[in-house]
Amino acid sequence: MDQQIPQPPQSSPDQYQAPANAPAQNQPAVQPSGTPQYAPVPQMSGSKQNWKLIAIVGVAVVVLGVGGFILFNKKGPGSGKTNEQPGVVSGGGKNYKTDSDKDGYPDVIEQAAGLDPDVSEYTRCKKNNCADAQLQNTQKTHNVLVILDGSGSMAGKVGTMTKMDAAKTAIKNYVSQSAATTKIGLMVYGQGGSNAEKDKAVSCSSALLVAPIGNVSTSNIDSQLVGIKPVGWTPIGYSLQQALSQFSGKSGDNNEIILVSDGAESCNSNPVGAAGALKSSGVKVNIIAFGASFSELASLQQIANSGGGTYAAANSYEELDRKFNDMYENGLKIYEQGKCEADAFIAFSSCYSEAFRKVTTAISERKMSYYDKKISMDEYGFLDDLSSTLYQQYTDLMAEEQVEFDKGADERNRLIRGE
Repeated sequence: MDQQIPQPPQSSPDQYQAPANAPAQNQPAVQPSGTPQYAPVPQMSGSKQNWKLIAIVGVAVVVLGVGGFILFNKKGPGSGKTNEQPGVVSGGGKNYKTDSDKDGYPDVIEQAAGLDPDVSEYTRCKKNNCADAQLQNTQKTHNVLVILDGSGSMAGKVGTMTKMDAAKTAIKNYVSQSAATTKIGLMVYGQGGSNAEKDKAVSCSSALLVAPIGNVSTSNIDSQLVGIKPVGWTPIGYSLQQALSQFSGKSGDNNEIILVSDGAESCNSNPVGAAGALKSSGVKVNIIAFGASFSELASLQQIANSGGGTYAAANSYEELDRKFNDMYENGLKIYEQGKCEADAFIAFSSCYSEAFRKVTTAISERKMSYYDKKISMDEYGFLDDLSSTLYQQYTDLMAEEQVEFDKGADERNRLIRGE
């Protein structure tokens, strides 16, 4: 779903009626031509790539409320009446020339809006501590349950290695390179019975927890993997159902499953539904299709989509090893950085939009004082033009910020893809 950051709507001419004795109305010299349209944000697959959607939804909620505050910018006193109100000194914009913080908002308007005229609203709102936040976020415990395919087809070869041996080696490397905050567990499915039809029922109810999360380390991974053999069927859904309990008491952590399979579900245990249940419980399900036939790739990808995780395909040991180490461990850090950037973008948009709302409210209130004979028509006209100028400044700046955010998101996606 392509998304766009909405901008403040234009005021309707019917929203405001001047007092009966007010001068005739006319339009301001500068009239915004309409809400600028920005380039749509490309859809991104996988939960590790949701920061754009998070940011767009958050900013949309913030910005939609801003436009109503330019209500009085579009109608003003007519030129058919005297240029001055009794007792008012003329001069138009002479009282609005001082802008101490150079943010485009005159000091007198910022003061009326309750803002600090010595501090730029852009500077005040632009607080991005994502470099520090990334380090802090990666200190959060990362719980990973690796689920290995123990079906009979894992005895097949990729290159000079069996799929099982290649998968075991890739898992060992993953464990050895994982961060200190990553807690790993190991499960294998299809170990019961055999891949013969007579043993299907036994094998399809086989999901062996080799080691709970946190009990896998470089010192014991060899002994944990050595007894796993390629013998049975492929109960992916059943293994995912059994995996849910391993994340009990871990809400608030970064929880995910990395499931390696060389084929599709063969036990009718509803892996898509099981993956969706894990996602609802805060556990991402990532799938690596390893040496799988082309006809089985789509069903494996569907499981990853349902589980809110990432799908990848590997056809060699080298590819499998890279998927483990680059896409998941490094991808976690990239994901955390992206989430931080999205949160910062939303916070900036909220802060800057609120400042703009206060400024436009102050200008509108100042313009209304014309009807109480407190400002001249020249000043009214200046404020009308100022409203249009500030509206354009606001929309241009928000567009520039979105472009910068999109550039960063695209770069993170490139890194995740390993490009």
